Amino acid sequence: MTAPSARFAAGPVLTLGLFAVASLRLSGIVGAIAIYPALGVFPGMAVALVLGWRWSRERRWLLGLTLSPLVSAAAGWMLMSAGVA
Repeated sequence: MTAPSARFAAGPVLTLGLFAVASLRLSGIVGAIAIYPALGVFPGMAVALVLGWRWSRERRWLLGLTLSPLVSAAAGWMLMSAGVA
């Protein structure tokens, strides 16, 4: 059985996954709004977890939300320059 903190840590990831799956079913602006957390927030949160793994949860959230636009824009630029999009 997993520890309660491990189950709680999986909550945000599962929520982002549900938003991504819901965006496939929704069309138009509602689908775009549903996919935004997965494409816009998740990359910054992943970088914050790598950079600030010893810090408190609140500091990682702050760092992740601060870095999200930068990381998403950099990833989009790299994909565009590689000719993917």
